[in-house]
Amino acid sequence: MNKYIKFVISYGLNIIAFLILIYLVILRPTNSLVLLFIAIFLMFISLISIHYSYDFYFKKILVQFSDLIQSVISLQQKEVFISHEDTILSKIQTQFERLVTILQYQNQNLALEKEEISSIVADISHQLKTPIASLKLYSELLNTENLAEEKQNQCKEAIYTISQQLDFLIAQLIQLARLEGNIIQIKPIKQDIKRLIIDVIGNLYGKASEKNIQVRFLNEENSLCYFDWNWTYEAIYNILDNAIKYSPNNADIIVKIISYEMYLCVEIWDEAKVIQESEYPHIFKRFYRGNNAKKTEGVGLGMFLTKKILETENGYIEIKRHSKGNKFRAFLKK
Repeated sequence: MNKYIKFVISYGLNIIAFLILIYLVILRPTNSLVLLFIAIFLMFISLISIHYSYDFYFKKILVQFSDLIQSVISLQQKEVFISHEDTILSKIQTQFERLVTILQYQNQNLALEKEEISSIVADISHQLKTPIASLKLYSELLNTENLAEEKQNQCKEAIYTISQQLDFLIAQLIQLARLEGNIIQIKPIKQDIKRLIIDVIGNLYGKASEKNIQVRFLNEENSLCYFDWNWTYEAIYNILDNAIKYSPNNADIIVKIISYEMYLCVEIWDEAKVIQESEYPHIFKRFYRGNNAKKTEGVGLGMFLTKKILETENGYIEIKRHSKGNKFRAFLKK
């Protein structure tokens, strides 16, 4: 029998018993003992009925609650109580559903982080494999008896070059680990980006001079924006360093600031080989080396690190082409 029908019958019996008691008190009929007995009997029956009805109801609620908790443990959304009813149970169910959604999201993030860590370990292993094998080879050659002095010098020079490459790679990986692990917090403050760009150009003057490359900086009066000096210096340095590295001798590199409504844009125009649009989604990936970059020294971390820094500062980076090469556009919040 439906629990609601049981409740109605139980309360109905109680009302009848109550009316009989009122009748006995007010009118005091001759058969009062019989009526009193009937009233007590009806109340007794109704109380037993209410007890079992509530017992059944609460047992059902506990079973449903158990099902709801099990759905949370298994990270599944299950409608146990009627969701459109305005009851405390439906509200509790809604909160549990939100909890399941949060836990599912966190689990997805953990899975992605696990994949990312596996990918990083694989990438680092791949990057270290070749130089370490080369170091081992040249070390074995140096131990060869009666090796000509010229060959010894070549081996020593090769070992020195490889050790420098490894040092650079490890330094880049440490920077990346510090940034991704939030060991160092990026704290953007409003300041003049012009001074930073002048410092970067000054520190790369030697590299540019070796290739007879002229770096021209076109000033913009309004150059205030939000950035962290040290990390943004790293980002702009990486872009300009690449522009010098991949541009031919006697090239003309342009650095300019463009002010937009919400962002300040630092544009760096190089004269390197034009990067194909099909490569645009990959340029900023970890350890990616473009088709034009494979013959030039590098590890493929600079652009990835640059993108990470700018995004942490609520900015972004994009790449376009122009008539003589490529232009990298770094956007910072004003």
